[in-house]
This record gives sequence, C-alpha cells and structure tokens, in this order.
Amino acid sequence: MSDPVFSIGIVISKHKAKKRVKKQIRKVVSYRHPTNLAPIVFRAWYILPTPSDRALSLITNSIGGSLQEARAKIKMISLSIKRPGWANYRLLGITEQHIKRAFYLCNMNERFRRVMTRLMTHWRKRHLVKANEEDLITMDPPVRRIDLYDWNQKRIYNFEASTIFRCITKRLTSHDGMFATPLEPVNPYTNMKLTFGQLHSTIEQLRSYNMSHWAIEALRNARYSWSEFIILHDSPLQMSAMRAVFSDMNSMELHDTLFDFIDAEYANNDIDMDRDMYRWLIKNAIESYHISQWRKLCQDFYTNQILYKDIPIKQKLMVVKIAAEASRLCRLPRDLYRLRDRMDTIEITGEA
Repeated sequence: MSDPVFSIGIVISKHKAKKRVKKQIRKVVSYRHPTNLAPIVFRAWYILPTPSDRALSLITNSIGGSLQEARAKIKMISLSIKRPGWANYRLLGITEQHIKRAFYLCNMNERFRRVMTRLMTHWRKRHLVKANEEDLITMDPPVRRIDLYDWNQKRIYNFEASTIFRCITKRLTSHDGMFATPLEPVNPYTNMKLTFGQLHSTIEQLRSYNMSHWAIEALRNARYSWSEFIILHDSPLQMSAMRAVFSDMNSMELHDTLFDFIDAEYANNDIDMDRDMYRWLIKNAIESYHISQWRKLCQDFYTNQILYKDIPIKQKLMVVKIAAEASRLCRLPRDLYRLRDRMDTIEITGEA
C-alpha cells in the first residue's frame, strides 16, 4: 500500500520547542550586547583636528553640541580631577594643563567657525543671481532696500522696506470677518514660506529702518515658532481682527455685525424693531450720532467677549452693563425718520 499524499507532520514535544526558542533569544541578546557595539562620538560642533596628545584628545573627542555644552563638559572633568569621590579622570592622564588647553581650543574652534561662516556666506552671496531690479509694488528701484536670500534657488530678491513690511503684517493679522486667520509670512514673488533664516534676516533689516509692528515683535519673541505665536497671542489677534472690521465703515462685515447686535438687543428688551429703518441707517447714515452710539456699544460687547472669555463673572457684569445702555438706545429718535425722508426727496428730485 502506497504512502498517503497528505501528512500531518512529526509531533515535537513542548519541552524541546521551548528550549529551541530560548537558544534563539539568547543568541539575539548576545548579538545586541553593548560590549559588541563600537562607541559613537558626535563631533558636530568641534571641527578642529584631534590633538596629538592622547589625554587632550580624550577631552576634545567627548565634547560637542555647542560652545556652552563643551565648557560645561570640561568643567565637569576639571571637578572630577579635584574631587576623588567622582569619576577619576586623573587615571587617564588628564591634568589641569590639559583642562586649560581644552578651554583654549574650544575658543579657537568657535572663532574659526565664525570666520569660516562669514567667508562662506560672502562667497555664496557673490554667486547669487538677482531676481529683480525693481520693487514689486512701487515699480522703482528700492530706496530702503531689504534683501531676501533664497539659497536653494541661488537667487536674491530686493524689496522696498514698506512693501515687505506690509506683506508680512497683513498676513500675520489676516482675518475672516471677526475671526482671526493669521498666515505665515511668504516670499511675495514665489509664494513660498519664509525659512527661519529668511524671516529673522528680514525682520532685523526692517528693525534697522525703525519699522516694526506688534505682531512682528510677537513672532520674534516667540523665537519664530508659529504654533507658540498662535497660542500665546490668540486674544491680541482676535482684537486686531475685530478692530479692523469696525474701522472700515463701508465693510459688509461691519454692517451685518452691527445689525445683528441691534436686532438681538431689541429682542432682549422685548421691543419691536424697525428693521427697514435700521438697514437704511446703517447703509446711509452709519456716522450719525445714534448709530455711532450703537456701533460703540457693539464694539464694547465684542471686546468684552474677547478679553474676559476666561473670566465668566467679569464677562457677565459687562453684558449686564451693555444691555442697560442698549435699552436706552432702543428708542429711535424721530429726527432720523425725517432725515431719511429728506434724503429720499433729494434723490428723487435729482433723478427728475
């Protein structure tokens, strides 16, 4: 009789299977053991050649990061030599003379890096191509020139200081009606976001011309961190958006906001509102005394909502005060009706 085509295999005892797994794990652990890995030395900041002195090279090879971190490391080694209870670097042959020499080499390294940075920057600037001769807005050569370097594209953009200043502030204080929608600064020619270096350089050049804005200074104080700028200055940005709306008498945002506020106050006082009359007044007589009082009260209401959003008690007290003032304004003066009739008569006569 022939063997069957299908076989369920050979049964292995659980004891042998566990032993096999343990051997594999032991092998992996042995391979990953730290003693089998070569030490990694990070020397991103210290770029001078390693000294020939072995004890001194032990110090310079262990420092990195920045000049401040390097000095802290060397001070720690110096303390360990003086205090026997600490890790004794004296056994490695390190003396006070090596410590002083290490400090000197760190300072020399920092000077060398600065000189080379200036040299490379100067060399790279000479190989940049001018992207424009005239300013984007004035269409004339910039008088108070701001240089914007694009190292990736190897181009240099020139702006009039007022042009780039207006572009940055307008984006930082951008808003959609009463809501702040700040945008990150960009290069007006390419519409690409400014890098950290470009933004810092541009702002410092503007400051040299005594041109600044609270939003620009806020972004600079936030170390150009966009998320930090948004979180820390949410209320000022909202206030800026609100003031921009109320400063434009002809904006539809102001007209709609003011009408909705007046309508709500009439409803709170249970008084019928002449909507047609108020729509006409807001459109044609927004600077009249009565509407100016409503506009001021409306601005105070939204200011209260922004400033005291985290203080409910203070916010409620201000709402009560505003409501009391609004109840007085709900009595519409008859002079405004006569004003509307007179202006309508003038328009009809003019058309005739």
